[in-house]
Amino acid sequence: MKKMTILIADPDTTNRLVFKHFFTLPGHFSSLFKEKITFKFVEVSEARELKKLLEGPDSYFDIVLVNTDLPRNQVMTLRLIGQLIKAQNEQAVIVALNSTVHNESLGREIFLIDNPEFTDITLVPVVFSELLTIFDKNLKLEPVA
Repeated sequence: MKKMTILIADPDTTNRLVFKHFFTLPGHFSSLFKEKITFKFVEVSEARELKKLLEGPDSYFDIVLVNTDLPRNQVMTLRLIGQLIKAQNEQAVIVALNSTVHNESLGREIFLIDNPEFTDITLVPVVFSELLTIFDKNLKLEPVA
């Protein structure tokens, strides 16, 4: 059995709840892999919480979803968020959730060049099939045949 720790950093309570369901409901994320997966969720709703969490001792995450609106108050930059996460787990899959940078080539490429620690970026509202594709490509789990 594989245990995964997932950080959901989003100011919207409903979004955080929807993401937790995405990971745990049958037929979604866990159905991609042969191994049974248990999840530990850590949620934050503001940049100060995120900064404190990432600078503390319990900052190891396998998957991180970060709404890019979260650090807008300059408490933290997206690059610093990525660096702190990768310092604890180089293999972490970090996905930015953004309502303005489009997944179309140029905007997406510029974001990933400016924020190299991030694995990918996806639009909000999220298309869950895109998230599944990102995780399928980047997690080191045995897929269902």
